[in-house]
Amino acid sequence: MEIAERRPTVVTAAYWLWFVAAVVCVLMGMGYLLATEEILLEEGADAGTVGDQVNLLRMYGGISLISGLFVGVLSGFARKGDPRFRRSLVAFSIMLAIFQIATISVSGFYAVAIVVPAITACVLVYRPTAQPWFER
Repeated sequence: MEIAERRPTVVTAAYWLWFVAAVVCVLMGMGYLLATEEILLEEGADAGTVGDQVNLLRMYGGISLISGLFVGVLSGFARKGDPRFRRSLVAFSIMLAIFQIATISVSGFYAVAIVVPAITACVLVYRPTAQPWFER
């Protein structure tokens, strides 16, 4: 019987960091998708532009929700050792980080809770100790 190769710890850590970023993205997306005009008016938004603000929040929420689901699915495949999914997940994580930083006025702290784990996972998955896992 052949002994299974053990997954490097950095790959497991990167997976869980991507998982955290995906969960925050999904939860934040659900929250912004449920935004209503009444909620914004209670917080003191301008009554003339509240409709546009709701549309902006819902669009941002939809993008975040889909991005979180996408990161969650791809991270599972990257954890198994497929280098194609690793490359695509790193590229998408960088794009997601740029999007979150560009829209930090909408997301606030949640952008930091997505960007830091996602970028850290991108660095970890390309560490020299993770290379043999993706070259087998």
